[in-house]
Amino acid sequence: MSTYVMSDVHGLKDRYDAMLEALALQNEDTLFILGDVIDRGRDGIAILLDIMNRDNAHMLLGNHEYMMKQYYEAVHHVITDMQEAWVVTDRWQRNHCSPTIDAFECLNERKQRELLDYLDELPIAICDLKVHEELFYLTHGSAQPQFTHGIVTQQDVKDSDVTMERFVWDRMDVHERLFDDRSVIVGHTPTLFFQETHPYTIWTDTGDVKTARVMDIDCGCAANYIHSRLGVVCLDKEPYSISKSGLTLTLCHGVYFL
Repeated sequence: MSTYVMSDVHGLKDRYDAMLEALALQNEDTLFILGDVIDRGRDGIAILLDIMNRDNAHMLLGNHEYMMKQYYEAVHHVITDMQEAWVVTDRWQRNHCSPTIDAFECLNERKQRELLDYLDELPIAICDLKVHEELFYLTHGSAQPQFTHGIVTQQDVKDSDVTMERFVWDRMDVHERLFDDRSVIVGHTPTLFFQETHPYTIWTDTGDVKTARVMDIDCGCAANYIHSRLGVVCLDKEPYSISKSGLTLTLCHGVYFL
């Protein structure tokens, strides 16, 4: 039984599928996805639908899913203020939404509603995920110390002084250690901004995933560049090996790239 975390697939289903195949994900395993599976690449909706159909895959809201939510709230007149509707529409259009809209509009009305309802229910953060007696704080963009326990829902944020944007749009100060008793894992910001020598690898504050208190796992998959990667961190303590398609990886609080 293994626990994995990935983020920022951005519509690249070939990499997503290859990663799941390489991990040989079993029913008893758990996969957490820190948002941003849509936009840029053409298959974001297909990835969303796949995650929805997996009992052992748990997704958090990313800023791109948040933009999609807001856009269709404007389309369906849930957002009634004309200026706000224009702002959310313009923001998503500037963030490579066309492949997502095209694929979404090909769905029937029932499936569209199911998908939007799914986005409405996505949590914002998991503050105290326990794996082998260790605690992890998972969120897309930036951990918020006002929330320290349980699962943070979208309604929790609406009822607080913290805005949704703080979680999904803010960029984590990766040099600030917010907690001493848990490790924070985020995506959103490509790790190349933090490390020039290893730009497309998982960044940690200690240089070692086994001792890290802050991890950024967005390895630039969105760029769909020859050197960019989809990164996954495994939260298991005991080391084991994966051999697939000629690749071998030993995992112990380990990482895997495609």
